[in-house]
Amino acid sequence: MTSVVDTEPGRVGPGHKLALSLMPRSLEHALSALHGVRERVQLAEVRVDRWSRAEVVLLVQRSPLPLIVTCRPPREGGSFEGPESERLALLHAAAVAGAAYVDVEWDSSARLLLPEGSLTRRIVSRHFAHMPESLLAHEAELRPGADVVKLVGRAAGPLDLWPIFELLAAASGPVIALAMGDAGEITRVLAPTFERCFVTYGALSAEQVTAPGQLPLDELLDAYHLTGVDAATAVHLHVCRDRAEARAWRDQNRRGERQLHVGWVLPEGLNQALSEAARSRPSTWRLSPPGVPRGRRRGERQCEQREISSDTSAPRWITEG
Repeated sequence: MTSVVDTEPGRVGPGHKLALSLMPRSLEHALSALHGVRERVQLAEVRVDRWSRAEVVLLVQRSPLPLIVTCRPPREGGSFEGPESERLALLHAAAVAGAAYVDVEWDSSARLLLPEGSLTRRIVSRHFAHMPESLLAHEAELRPGADVVKLVGRAAGPLDLWPIFELLAAASGPVIALAMGDAGEITRVLAPTFERCFVTYGALSAEQVTAPGQLPLDELLDAYHLTGVDAATAVHLHVCRDRAEARAWRDQNRRGERQLHVGWVLPEGLNQALSEAARSRPSTWRLSPPGVPRGRRRGERQCEQREISSDTSAPRWITEG
């Protein structure tokens, strides 16, 4: 059994803010998947909505990786069908067995009593069917009693991303902040560039996602190299007309480089989105206008500074032509 990741709550180790998210069919399927990624990630979330308590205990005891155990009720987008008392008893059993983390919903956390002396950490989560204008007040509400706060909303378009980035930048402690849906994919790539980000999640494959907008683990590891990304990474955010352009920029990433290229498809609402971005981006982010990468010798860049907002207090982006 592998229990805790680190003795400090809310940390998974430097440069490793990436976890597998798994909704397995069976204990055997879960253990096979976990053994398959044990050399690639340091942490995995397993959704056990339809599992028995005995199966969850065996999972934790036999797992080669530290686990986040999650049992989601329908009101938060899950499929657990039993009484609330049984669901909380399942999470309690996971903690007794030595789970590194249990993920418990914001309206149930006070009723989940972890064993005395337990090293299991508590992730307190809330999921929204929309994207609130701000998530900061929700984080403050959930922070007491939480080792990690998780807040997730659904993004209908690019302007719904800024509450996520605002929370990641201003959180008072470790957070998981993500936007669901196709428009929110970019939050899953950029989250680890924030100091307060605890983890972002990747799926076992494109066919086995556990949430809308989730990306495959292989893409996050092999295309974006997220295990080498942190708050000091220089982010080059390239505005793209379509996914083909975005993939072209993604393919510019190289393992070991302290920079991250991310293609951002913005077919609508571009000007307003960029104005918002100019006010709220981290200092390590750079934005480029639409276009595909041009062939250059390694390390050579042609840059110019250009204002994208009339607000004189807004930072200047470096745009790469």
